[in-house]
Amino acid sequence: MNDCGQLGSFDRQGQFSSESRGYGRVPGLPKITAVATGSRYSAALDEEGRVWGWGSLSTSWALAGGIYHAEPMAPLCRPAGRSAMGLDETPHVLPVQVTGLPSVRSIDMFQNFVLAIDRDGHPWAWGYDECGVTGRDPKALAAQATFQRQPQRIEGMPSLLAVSAGVRHALFLDKNGVVWATGNDGAGQLGAMVPRHTDPRQCASSEELGADENYSEVPVKVPSLPPIVGIAAGRDRSAALDRDGHVWIWGRNR
Repeated sequence: MNDCGQLGSFDRQGQFSSESRGYGRVPGLPKITAVATGSRYSAALDEEGRVWGWGSLSTSWALAGGIYHAEPMAPLCRPAGRSAMGLDETPHVLPVQVTGLPSVRSIDMFQNFVLAIDRDGHPWAWGYDECGVTGRDPKALAAQATFQRQPQRIEGMPSLLAVSAGVRHALFLDKNGVVWATGNDGAGQLGAMVPRHTDPRQCASSEELGADENYSEVPVKVPSLPPIVGIAAGRDRSAALDRDGHVWIWGRNR
């Protein structure tokens, strides 16, 4: 699928096509050290700590296959770029540098938001903020999902070693081996007790339209874990690897 230019490739007419056969090198990039992909967006980290992106981040989880629809969302991208949105309201077929970031050492994404850790260990996020997954200040958080165009630093955690993005939740591993989480907790994927919010517009259930789910828009510490060295977030479950090689997992079990 290349309907938003997320493959970084053109057709013979110089437009991006909705399908791509085979594979090819993405043009316009310096030497890259890490890559990450989401629903209709791709990101790359170069050796100088700069982040590059192409495709479109402004497609919500709802339009990407879920049922949650809190506000009028941007239409899906179409061939030739019609009715599409990207980081600056247009899809990017060629990589564009993400501005507003310090030097970055790692990136990750899953669906429609991007996480990054700068070289001082601070986390950053941008894209669709559904269920408070990007860790926004609750005083500034709208009553429904919003599209965060510019990277924003997530506060409230020690220096980080790793991040992992799920569909609507995120995990963070700090330098002390402690795991933190933000976003949707409808299946217990945050691993922490968070208050139930009564406004279903902010985090509607992925299983039942109109039902509300627990979520946290500020980082919460995952309790009862030994020192952790690795993390992974999925659709509605989370996993961690401890220093003794044991795997820990929580969230939906079906």
